[in-house]
Amino acid sequence: MNADLKFVVSFDDASSAQAALRALEQEKKSPRSDFRVTCSGTQVLISISAQDATALRATANSSMRVLQTIESIENTHKGV
Repeated sequence: MNADLKFVVSFDDASSAQAALRALEQEKKSPRSDFRVTCSGTQVLISISAQDATALRATANSSMRVLQTIESIENTHKGV
């Protein structure tokens, strides 16, 4: 079984999107999933293709943790 997931995350500005891209690019590669991330303006596109649902979920969770950290840092920076 193959499992695929694609999602787009929008940021307030292009520099935040580029920072997210750089952070997500550092994610470890997995032998059971293919993780790709691209940036266009203020949007980051994340594409995951995995051999099975478990590998898909693990990769998605990892990328979501990075995005939560970025969100937390941005909110702290804005004083939210």
